[in-house]
Amino acid sequence: MLQLHTLDIDALPINVAIYEETDNDFIIKDFNHMAEKTEKISRHDVLNKKLTEVFPAVKEFGLFDVLKRVNHSGISEHFDVKFYKDDRISGWRRNQIVKLDDGTVAALYEDCTEEKEKEKEALEIKSALRYQKQVFEHIMDDSATISIQGYNEHHNVIYWNKGSELLYGYTKEEAIGHTLESLIIPDNIKNNVTTSIDNWVTNGIPIPSSELTLIDKEGNDVHVLSQHVMLRLDEDHYEMYCIDINLSEVDLLQEKLLTQKNLLQSIINLIPDLIWLKDPDGKYLACNKTLEEFFDIKESEILGKTDFDFIDPELAKSFQEHDKLAIEKDGYHSNEEIIRSADGKHESYFETIKSPMKDTKGNLIGVLGIARDISKHKEKEKELQTYANYDHLTGLANRLLFINRLKHLLNHRVSTQQYHAVLFIDLDYFKEINDTMGHDTGDVVLQKVAKILKKFTRKEDTVARIGGDEFTILLENITSPYDAGMIAQKIIESLQTLIFIKKQHFFLSASIGIAISPDD
Repeated sequence: MLQLHTLDIDALPINVAIYEETDNDFIIKDFNHMAEKTEKISRHDVLNKKLTEVFPAVKEFGLFDVLKRVNHSGISEHFDVKFYKDDRISGWRRNQIVKLDDGTVAALYEDCTEEKEKEKEALEIKSALRYQKQVFEHIMDDSATISIQGYNEHHNVIYWNKGSELLYGYTKEEAIGHTLESLIIPDNIKNNVTTSIDNWVTNGIPIPSSELTLIDKEGNDVHVLSQHVMLRLDEDHYEMYCIDINLSEVDLLQEKLLTQKNLLQSIINLIPDLIWLKDPDGKYLACNKTLEEFFDIKESEILGKTDFDFIDPELAKSFQEHDKLAIEKDGYHSNEEIIRSADGKHESYFETIKSPMKDTKGNLIGVLGIARDISKHKEKEKELQTYANYDHLTGLANRLLFINRLKHLLNHRVSTQQYHAVLFIDLDYFKEINDTMGHDTGDVVLQKVAKILKKFTRKEDTVARIGGDEFTILLENITSPYDAGMIAQKIIESLQTLIFIKKQHFFLSASIGIAISPDD
């Protein structure tokens, strides 16, 4: 709220009237000298009188309603009203209604005739133009990258910045006062330039931005993009400013950027990984040749499209979920996934890394993705795992895997109603076969034994070779120790049959020890 009570309102250069609302009307509480002169009325004649009695038309032109609104809301309002009109003068009364901190309402107003209004507007425009010119010249005076020249309505140079000195070769002192045509305009376009400027000044026809070939102090061609601004200072005085950008430098920069872009694209296309860029909505912005070949689709065909437009919906859904995770994480997000080729004939295991891309202001512009085929790595990993846990001759579990599974089974036993059993099998007379027939024959015997052992076990059981001719079987969750004995008896009987190897037959036998959990 405004605090006018601390001010001398008679000292204010504007009309001021202060009102207090009472009985659906307003009492005039104060009236300054300026208002007395404007209204041609003494304050002593109106103080403590009702507003509608002193000014009966106050409700008709709307001021009364504005006073009530401001008094109730406390929010100031501007209110303009055409207060009189006759053959000589028409004008407006401009009111600002404000709520004071003592609960009263003040009207601050002034009368404006059309003539005064136009004069005021003209002064404001002229002042604004001068200010714009000063700001413009201050900002651009030392610019070395953009050429800016100013000319008056007679085409004489009135402004010449550092960029113009560098571009056209004339110093500021050499250029000021000379005409545009005598400095940088070639003979073949002088008439057109002169006519265009005069048409702008006289007829208000602006000169459009265009590419021009001008000349410098030495007569060399200068290829520029020229833009023009016309300022009207008053009815007879104009200033035109030309903003010229050296296109030869721009062309060189564009050529360098294009070369860098092509080089970068060539490098990206040589990378065997799938590389792509999407916008925040999942629409493709770019991709490399490897991705094109894998999905059998050209970059031009996927630009603006999403994963759902050209790959399996489930895979597309997975891709977009990982995109969102990368955005939420605001950093690198890595995952492994199986991606099928476009023809569906093969699939590969990929490690995918995604990272949000941002502009210089930190705004998200997209998600960059790189997917590397790690199928061979996974195969090697599997081979190493197999080598570490399985016997390479028989394909059975080795000692390490057997011990690990046995420990796991014992540590996670959940029922005392179930039994586990370990069968330890030692082949009889195997050493004699190895010594007389050679290790190759011995290896075949071990392989045949492994097949026999697997015949009498279930999928959840573990058959292992833990030594030269020593085997173990881990039987999980059998109903009684008797089940282990039955399996051992069947194995012994099977091994006592003839085994034929390289047109020779062999008799084998085995010794089997049994341990039962939890009893043993």
